[in-house]
Amino acid sequence: MMKELPYEQLQSDTIKLVRFPLIVGVVMFHMAFENIIIAGQKFINIADFPVFDYYKFFFDRVLAVRIPLYFFISGYLFFNRADHFTKSDYVKKIKRRIDTLVIPYISWITITIAILALQQYFFGDFSSGQQTPIKEWGLYEVYNAFWAGPISIPLWFVRDLFVIMVLSPCLYFLIKRFKLIPVLIFTILWIVIGNTDIPGISLCGLAFFGFGAYFSITKRNFVQTFAPYSWKIYAIFAILALLLVLLKGTDIEPYFKRLITPVGSICVVLICSHLLYKKVCRASDTLANASFFIYVYHSLPTAVLAKLVVKFVPMHSSFSLICMHLVCTTIIVVVGLLSYLFIRKYSPLLLKLLSGGR
Repeated sequence: MMKELPYEQLQSDTIKLVRFPLIVGVVMFHMAFENIIIAGQKFINIADFPVFDYYKFFFDRVLAVRIPLYFFISGYLFFNRADHFTKSDYVKKIKRRIDTLVIPYISWITITIAILALQQYFFGDFSSGQQTPIKEWGLYEVYNAFWAGPISIPLWFVRDLFVIMVLSPCLYFLIKRFKLIPVLIFTILWIVIGNTDIPGISLCGLAFFGFGAYFSITKRNFVQTFAPYSWKIYAIFAILALLLVLLKGTDIEPYFKRLITPVGSICVVLICSHLLYKKVCRASDTLANASFFIYVYHSLPTAVLAKLVVKFVPMHSSFSLICMHLVCTTIIVVVGLLSYLFIRKYSPLLLKLLSGGR
């Protein structure tokens, strides 16, 4: 398999290709009709729609590879072309990440606060009723909005990713000295414990960023590494997926969800690389670059659209819920992509603030 196409090019194209579908998966996850609360009222009880329940379970639990795989890609790219990872390499990379991560992080939190303030002032009845009004905020609420939350929930990934990058010299030393052992320890801790309650410290991030860093630091091609075992990996994933479905709702479900995630991540990489090799699709620079914008933008419109749908669109069956879920996901992704293209064309400076210039 894959003897004609150079593995380096295939790996590069795979990294580029996988970004966009992962972000679509993030939007699907956050388009959660079953969690919508308006004025203290919950509109949809997912237990009343068993087919929709399993549909959501499949995307939210069985295919929970979205953010972990992004950590993996980030770890690989962070150490790419840094043969010795000198102090100057570190400083250069951190300065670059301030532009591409920190500035968009602050920009989107500020935008989110402003929009929520307007919503609370003009459309107070449309809020969940569970948030402290912004006009009553103190220091704790500001800290929570910009760090502990953050107020735009998807930005936790950006926060934790930058913290890991700040700590990257320690990770580099551990991998150079002990190879894969520290990464396996982080992974086992994450599977057993889950993520910590400390904002900015993510065991999931350390595990998957560490795996990506390992392949980059040791100059190993991860597509070439996994390709010979593709069908065995698919079989393991299928068995674990079946077990996870059977364990749905039990106390050990979260552990199996975390256990299946590394295997699922490898499956996604293998499928994307195979599609590229067979020329079924090609990697798009535009979609890859738009992925970050869609990720940081989607939280607010997703929440608003979901509230509008559950309040005004009658959905009385699992089929109608699934269809509306797919339609709403498509709307958010397409609007995000068109907005990105518009801003990229007419305001590169604004794009730098919102998307780090991607």
